[in-house]
Order: sequence, then structure tokens, then C-alpha cells
Amino acid sequence: MTNYYKYSLRTETKDINPDNIDNAELKSRFKKEYIKINDELVKMEIIYFDPKFIISFKGRKNIVLSKNENIELYVINDPAWIKRGGSKMLSTGGKWYKIAKKYNKDPINGLIDIYLKCVNNEYEKFKDKIKIYLLFYYDQWKKK
Repeated sequence: MTNYYKYSLRTETKDINPDNIDNAELKSRFKKEYIKINDELVKMEIIYFDPKFIISFKGRKNIVLSKNENIELYVINDPAWIKRGGSKMLSTGGKWYKIAKKYNKDPINGLIDIYLKCVNNEYEKFKDKIKIYLLFYYDQWKKK
């Protein structure tokens, strides 16, 4: 498990998502160098670790990751998406909710419930939505 971007970027007031670098925040040349360095580091990691699959959040980095023919790439939503409402997919009646509901009696719920006991702080109030999130991806991967 690793982060694609090897070091964080931050202005005086906030973290910067490298996939959304605004030229007002960082000069274009720096952005290109930052991306180039991280792309090269990830290529070396892939050679070294020789993974069979990679799980990645959405973003431009998947262009580089998808070039590896022997690696299965799974692109998932960043869990922070849950805190932002999950595009209403996680709400009762939402698309992901309906898919997750199929697994009400599946043994995977035991594992998810153990995981949810470890969830705290700002995600604690989203445990029901986290469960839907996890069951949705369980469904997607089970199909493969």
C-alpha cells in the first residue's frame, strides 16, 4: 500500500490535491515537475513490488497506472466522498444503497462490522454510509 503522490502540497491555509493544482496556487512548471517526479517514483515501485492489482482513487494518475498491462486497476471513490454526501448514492433508495441491500445476510457483514468498530472521529457518524460504500465495492469485485 502506498500513496501515489509521495509528498504533500500545501498553501498557507489548505492541502492541495495534485490532480486539481490551480496555476494560481503553483506555477505550471512546478506542477509538471511534481507530476513527473511522482510518475517516475510510482513506475519504480511497480517494478519493485510487481503487484497483481492496484486500488486507486479517481484522478489523472490512473492514466499512468492503466498502462501496466499485467496489473488489474480498480478505481474507487475517495472515502472523503462519503462525508460530502456520496452524491446521494449512499442514501436510502440510492443506487449504491440498493446494491448493498442485496448483501444483508452475507457473511461479509461480519468483517465489515469489525472494521466499523475501528471507525471514529469525523467518520463515526457515517458508519451506515461506510457500510454501503464497502458493500458496493464488494459487489463490484465479486462480479470479477
